[in-house]
Amino acid sequence: MPVGKYKGISIPREMFDEIERIIEEHPELGYSSITDFIKDAVREKITEIRKLHLKPQKPAEEIVAEFESWDEEEKKKRLIRETDAGEEDLI
Repeated sequence: MPVGKYKGISIPREMFDEIERIIEEHPELGYSSITDFIKDAVREKITEIRKLHLKPQKPAEEIVAEFESWDEEEKKKRLIRETDAGEEDLI
């Protein structure tokens, strides 16, 4: 392993044991190690933080004007994409 490419961390024993149990009891999740699970969890959290907090915000007037320019089909497509809702959830 190249020097400086990885850093070590510590987590509470109970958390470690729970992750280990999940991996063992649910092989369908595809995690081959606790490290894989933790890297995936951290990646998801980073993505969530970036989406919620680090996105440049448009002025409200610009958002409203953009929304009003969309036809109903475009509004529906964007709502599905932004909320992870299925089309059947919008009916």
